[in-house]
This record gives sequence, structure tokens and C-alpha cells, in this order.
Amino acid sequence: MMPQGEAKMREEAAGWFLRQRDPTRADWDGFVAWLEADPAHNAAYEAVALADDDVESRIGDQVLADRPSNDNIPHPARARARWFAGTAAAAAILVGGLVAYPRLNPSVAAYAIETGAGQRRMVMLDDGTRIELNGNSRLGLRRGDTRFASLDRGEATFTVVHDPATPFEVHAGDVRLRDVGTTFNVLRAGPDTEAAVAEGAVLFDPDGDAIRLDAGRMIYVSGTGAGIIGRVDPSAVGAWRRDRLVYQNASLARSATDLSRNVGALVTVAPELQREHFSGVILLDKDRPRLFARIGALLDVDAVDDGKAWHLAPRKRAAR
Repeated sequence: MMPQGEAKMREEAAGWFLRQRDPTRADWDGFVAWLEADPAHNAAYEAVALADDDVESRIGDQVLADRPSNDNIPHPARARARWFAGTAAAAAILVGGLVAYPRLNPSVAAYAIETGAGQRRMVMLDDGTRIELNGNSRLGLRRGDTRFASLDRGEATFTVVHDPATPFEVHAGDVRLRDVGTTFNVLRAGPDTEAAVAEGAVLFDPDGDAIRLDAGRMIYVSGTGAGIIGRVDPSAVGAWRRDRLVYQNASLARSATDLSRNVGALVTVAPELQREHFSGVILLDKDRPRLFARIGALLDVDAVDDGKAWHLAPRKRAAR
């Protein structure tokens, strides 16, 4: 018979597993706090997650919208509903260099700050606005102008000191965002841009449609200019800063790009898995073999390191 304490822990783990699969009930801060409260919690959670046959027999397959709160987005044929976590005591991802505090020099009009994959930097503007830059990102700033930034590629979280007389603006390709007293995250991947608001609000296309996005709202704009507005858990916005990647029905291709940015190693997905979807949270771990072993087990894929990149591929089944 399982000891009472272990049984209770397993019951709690199962409860978190089921709760986090439902976007209307998910509590990311509470979940991570529970994981970090006791190292044994992570092992219990993984045991529940790995027993997918038993879990899925009770909760069934879930078919989720590709983007939350948007009926015009096609549903995938079968969304993966696997959840996974890295180590509960998640080690900080490699931070490149020291924290940067660029100061203004009127002799130069513009400059850029870049990070390599696996690096992070924080920029503090003279007005108190803070910009946290994720890996493999490029940020454009103007000397003498603390109310403007451009995100040429990658990801950044902006915590803006609001000034209604001179509002702060972020440009990401053709996307324009204007602060309304805000903490928000912007992701630019190729021609596509995604912005999500954690606190306050931003205006999308402020000189045109002026669409207001309050906390818990996000917008995805494709390279063609098509926009989709949806909901997001405010606590999940910019969660990469706390060494976790949070997904709701995201493609494996999207997670591979995010992992490449955060762990400093190229991650690829086999063509036949590109459109597979899952929801969950990844707790980043600088121990790559351990991290990818967990990802492989919980996504039911093979995660292979060839010395140049990590490859996610369909799992090879032993012949019977």
C-alpha cells in the first residue's frame, strides 16, 4: 500500500495535471509554487504525466482551438494534450554578459542591442522604462528618445513608465503598439508578430484602428497583415523571464523556436510533427540532456542531439 503522504502527493499532482489542462482553470503561479515547495512534487507530477495511458483514459482526447477565443481559427485534427515540466528547482538559463544600462548620448541618433541564443539582457531607459530582451533578439533604440523602441527580431518584455503627454511606442515590422500604462510582451518571429498584455493596456495601430488590448488580451498579426485577437493568462505573459515557457495548444514548431531562443541550441522538429499541438509549461533547465529527455518522454517523441542541434522526431517503436 502506498504511504499516506505519498498518496496525498500523488493526488495533488493528478489534480494539478487535470487543472492545468483546462485553460479556464489553469493557475501557473500556483502550479510553479507547488512544484518548488518540495522537490518530491516534481517527481510526483512527472509520474502522473508519464502515465498517459491511464490519464488519457480518464480525461479523453482534447481538441482545442489553435488560438484562444477565436472561432475563425481552424481546430487541429487531434491536439496533443501532454503537459510537461522540467526540474522543479529550475536553474536559471545562461545569461549573456552583464545587465546592460545604456545611457543616452545625443551624438548618435540610433543604436541596437542584440543577444545571442541563450542570452538575456535588461535595458533600463533614463525615464525608468525597463526592457528585458530574450535570446536571439535585436532591439532598436534612439539616443535622446526614451519613448521609442523597435523589435527587429526575437522577444522582449516592456515595463513602461507611463507618460500620457509622450506615450511610449514599440514598432515590430508594420505593427505599432502604444503604451497605456503597461507591462507587455512582444514576439517577432520572421514576418509574424505577437503581443500580449500582462498589466495595464496597449493600443494596437494607435494612429489607425486604435484597438485597445487590456491585461489578459493578446494579438497575433501574420506577415500578410491578418490579425487575431484572443485571451491569455496575464501571469503567463513574459513567463520566459522566470525560466518557464507556457503554451496553450501551441505547435511543436513554435515550441522548438522558443527553445532555440532560450537554451542557446538549435532545436528542430521533423516535418511530420510540425503541426502537432500541445498545451503545457516547460520549466527551463540549463542541463540540456536532462531537459530534452523529459521533453522526449512527455511528448512521446525522440529528442536526439547530433552535436549541432537537438532534433524532435517521431518515436521509434521496438519491433514486436
